[in-house]
Amino acid sequence: MKIISEMISFPQDSSDNPDSSSFSNMGVHACMVCESQAFKYIDKDLWLSHDEIAGIRMVNSEKLLNAKKIVLVLNLDNTLLHTTKEKRHLKTPEEVMKHTNKYNDSLISLKSLGMMTKLRPYVHTFLEEASTMFEMYIYTTGDRRYASIMAQFLDPKEVYFKSRIIAREDLVDPEKMSVDLVLRHKRMVLILNDNENVWRYDDDDKSNVFHVQKYHYFDSRLDRSIVSLSALNNDEREINGVLATLLKGLKRIHTMLFNPKFEGGLDFK
Repeated sequence: MKIISEMISFPQDSSDNPDSSSFSNMGVHACMVCESQAFKYIDKDLWLSHDEIAGIRMVNSEKLLNAKKIVLVLNLDNTLLHTTKEKRHLKTPEEVMKHTNKYNDSLISLKSLGMMTKLRPYVHTFLEEASTMFEMYIYTTGDRRYASIMAQFLDPKEVYFKSRIIAREDLVDPEKMSVDLVLRHKRMVLILNDNENVWRYDDDDKSNVFHVQKYHYFDSRLDRSIVSLSALNNDEREINGVLATLLKGLKRIHTMLFNPKFEGGLDFK
């Protein structure tokens, strides 16, 4: 999104929605077409042809613009949170409770899964305010079970993401993400990710991706080059930390795009 990326630099479903499962029947026919694409995160049987994708993109994009929104795609790991499987970091619920005052319930024990997760400071405020300006997606190379569990902590009332959770099972290449899976016009998609290299770039897709400073809370024996925040007995700040700074930038982008005097426009017809 060259027009947006030039504006600012960042620090290092309703029933009438055309992307609902009501398109499943159309998708069944589309899967018979050699040039079609699966959208399993919307419906496990949904396949769409290129023409169907183009039509849905146009309708959905116009609806968003009329609502004065664009699209924000958010990576999970090291962008919104940090998860570890190293046993020395795994704690019991009682041990986690000792940290609740300091971490404001952002340290989550998932002992049954052998994981511990730390939410990035300010993440709930970030999501709440960003949701007024953007239609938001979770997009991860992690599997769907993991993505769904993380979404429960980030969006417990299911108001930010709903079914818009794209995971490893949806990817053609499990190690590469593609903006093609977002049924909105590419020019209105912003992607926040700590690792730009996981994105498959076609045409101008690279300009959609903004690099976010990696959130590295837990230290790892596999990577001694990074000093973790937990090792420093520290954490990012809430008010002027990475997510707070990102939110300010996103607000400026939104204001500029929907300023009647803005000449760049988002006309994609």
